[in-house]
Amino acid sequence: MRTENDFVTDPGLVALPDEDIVAVLLESTDCNVLEKDTGGKGYDIIPYIYTESMEQTFCWEDRNKDAGHYMVLVNDEGAETLQVNANGDCVTKVVEPGDYEMRVYHDAETEKNVAVFIVPENNKSTLSTASDETLNNISTFLDTDKCVGCDLSGANLYNADLSGVDLEGSKLNDAILANANLTGACGIWAIHFMTVCFV
Repeated sequence: MRTENDFVTDPGLVALPDEDIVAVLLESTDCNVLEKDTGGKGYDIIPYIYTESMEQTFCWEDRNKDAGHYMVLVNDEGAETLQVNANGDCVTKVVEPGDYEMRVYHDAETEKNVAVFIVPENNKSTLSTASDETLNNISTFLDTDKCVGCDLSGANLYNADLSGVDLEGSKLNDAILANANLTGACGIWAIHFMTVCFV
């Protein structure tokens, strides 16, 4: 998984559309620009590279049915390749090889901060949103292998490497854990109300 902090720390880093799970914190236009931000007020930018022509479907699922966030994929000349809206229709497009930017825009009307996850699977990229606390907690356990008492509700952790992570007391309500590597992960999770360790 790549987080917004990874792209800020390494400006040469790019995401691969068929491999990398990406998570960014999307702030409203009336929030201050963060020191570690990939875009500006109200939007974030994720650099992608397509090494070959690829038919890809994009969908944005938001638990807030009133959300008006949207994503635009632009090529290296700044031309719009496609746009997808939160809770709108999925969009399928053949994306030609090259450098692209995924620009994710906040609707400036709903929550001040939302965590946006982009998860690829079988030529489909699904964007989903959760609270900013969720993204901060994900950054914490990626950096420290710990997230004791974290609220990871709604986090899209598909195919994530969580091996050995201490998640004691964490909330995982509605979290997507399909294909996640939980080897050695241990904790008392609010979703199950019991201690679970994976070996």
